[in-house]
Amino acid sequence: MLSRIFSFFRFMAHSTSFESTSQKASTNNQRSTPDSPFLPLPWSQSLEVKEYMRIVLRTASSTIEAHDQLAQHTVFKLEHIKDVGNRTQHEHIIATVVDHNGNKIRLSIERSKGQAIAAPKCEKQKRSLRRSFSSSSTATLASLSSPECDSLDKTKPAKDVVQYLGNIQFPGSRILTVFEPQPHIPLLLLAIIIETVHDKEFLYTLVRNQCYWFAMLVMGVSMSQGGLVQSFPLKRGKGKMRADGGSEVKLLQPLQFSDPDIGSSGLGAIPILPEGDITVKELGPSVGTHTGVPIVSVRHDEIREVAIEAQRRYKDELEKLATKRAAQEAVARMLEHAQSEIEAANARAEAANARNEAANARAEAVNAENVALKKQLAQMQRCS
Repeated sequence: MLSRIFSFFRFMAHSTSFESTSQKASTNNQRSTPDSPFLPLPWSQSLEVKEYMRIVLRTASSTIEAHDQLAQHTVFKLEHIKDVGNRTQHEHIIATVVDHNGNKIRLSIERSKGQAIAAPKCEKQKRSLRRSFSSSSTATLASLSSPECDSLDKTKPAKDVVQYLGNIQFPGSRILTVFEPQPHIPLLLLAIIIETVHDKEFLYTLVRNQCYWFAMLVMGVSMSQGGLVQSFPLKRGKGKMRADGGSEVKLLQPLQFSDPDIGSSGLGAIPILPEGDITVKELGPSVGTHTGVPIVSVRHDEIREVAIEAQRRYKDELEKLATKRAAQEAVARMLEHAQSEIEAANARAEAANARNEAANARAEAVNAENVALKKQLAQMQRCS
């Protein structure tokens, strides 16, 4: 018991800031850039989830071809990774995505601590206090500030990012859980799941809403779609964390309970997690731990809540994209019709030109005949 307490405080001491994978990536590996408009490129660029979602949706809605390409981007595999080679034992996810050309692309999904900011509502409250008590002293204004806002002044937002990895490897990393969706889930749905997890808890806290919690919740919600899962426990050996033998591969069935508000969307049954369907055993016994000591876990109701909200957003975005595509198809049909009319008019003009040219040729022939007759008449007159 004392060793567990000591390990927890050691985690607190080491984990004042979790190191992101982009800070530790080996830069000696070959980096090839695939041809996909839905990737955070170049390889060194980390896009925050909100910006990544804007890029994906803006690109998908730009043309009919881009819309079709997004539909062909699917998630082949998700790996829950622990960086056992550093003190913080940072956890993140590597997603293997199959693009519209059949290429497999690796993306890193992770949370780290952002820059400290004052909460917007607290700034608004303080401005209101200053206007209302312009003649008050600084001490009076300080006494009117709420404890909640005083504590939030030092809050750091979570920095949740998506990054293209290429062939980059991370020395000292270990795979804790491997999940293969059956069938593959759309890239758009995964992006929405990540954004929904971010929106649920967008403020970073060391003992709860850190990289462990973020990676576990993204994996748990993704698993609710059904597929094959295998976990790899870590055990301490010779002073280092090593991967134990993997668990038996388990098939998770898609959850069949449908929310009445979104079940009629034409997407089929909307997975909503009932109690007990996904356990810590499926997420992996070593996730959310530091040197074997459990630090954080996710609750079933958290996974359920995020799964419902992510599916609502997914349905809404699909409807928006479908509406945009229908409008683009209507415009394309109008342009095609207009182009056909232009081509028909050009054909008619060409036919008219051809007729004019034939008429001109006939007129020239008549003129030539007239000239020849005049010459003959003149010659006859000279002979007579």
